[in-house]
Amino acid sequence: MRIVFLVLIFLTIQYGLNSQKRIETLKTEKEKLQKENYMAQLQSLRNQMDPHFLFNSLNTLRSMVHQKHKNSEEFILNLSNFYRSTLQHKTSNTLSLREELSFLNSYLELMKSRNDEAIRFSIPTSDPDFSKYHLPSFGLQSVVENCFKHNSMSSKLPLNIRITVTDDN
Repeated sequence: MRIVFLVLIFLTIQYGLNSQKRIETLKTEKEKLQKENYMAQLQSLRNQMDPHFLFNSLNTLRSMVHQKHKNSEEFILNLSNFYRSTLQHKTSNTLSLREELSFLNSYLELMKSRNDEAIRFSIPTSDPDFSKYHLPSFGLQSVVENCFKHNSMSSKLPLNIRITVTDDN
């Protein structure tokens, strides 16, 4: 009877240990699948952004050149910087805060060129610590794009965008 009881305890412990290993394996697989899903979503967003944004930017540029707008050259430079950054970091999952803010600044300059006085923005200047922190690639741009999509703007009521870094980072 004692032997049967000990065998049952041993088998119960074995079963518990095996179950724990299976749970850990399933958790690891779930995390891996979630990561792959997020990567696919990020790539999909990048692919959607490029053609539409480029088309709108080229139309804006055409209009600026036609009107002999004084900021046409600046617009071309900002567009060039924006797409250079996009191409350089297309495969990166994260960017340093410094790179992300620089990229966002180029994007906002383009949007400001399109909308003149209807946009005002403030982005913190570079800080040595900005290289230590990382964000998902083009994450800030996605947030700012939502500001444009879900708000109205005019020269009388401009859209004010302010990016800040708090003391506790």
